Amino acid sequence: MRQAPSDPRLVSLSSAVYRAMITFYPEQFKRDFSSHMAQVFRDCCRRAYREGGVLALVALWTRTGLDYLKTLIEEYARGGTNMTREKFIKLSGWALIIGSVAIFVGWLAESRPQYNQFNAASLPVDRYANL
Repeated sequence: MRQAPSDPRLVSLSSAVYRAMITFYPEQFKRDFSSHMAQVFRDCCRRAYREGGVLALVALWTRTGLDYLKTLIEEYARGGTNMTREKFIKLSGWALIIGSVAIFVGWLAESRPQYNQFNAASLPVDRYANL
């Protein structure tokens, strides 16, 4: 995408940043929509800058950023997951390890005495662990 020579520097920069952001979408989505999305965003930047200056451009970026995050999550979720048997076994192993550590830490926190500044077996951390 070439920028028109009459584009202000902020519009050109915004357009370049947005094109870089598009690269994080899934491949199929990029193939189908990236050029159209970049063109529409550049046109919106031009209009916002012409009508409202920098503040209008910031407002456009705010709306665009929220929409970008929403669309990015939706497109990756739409693609589904590629869960092979090996990947499932690996993730299950990590989940078992993390779950075991969490149970052990919970048991350890429960077995500590109530916090008492006069009890030598009680640590200052116990006031938080007992919650």
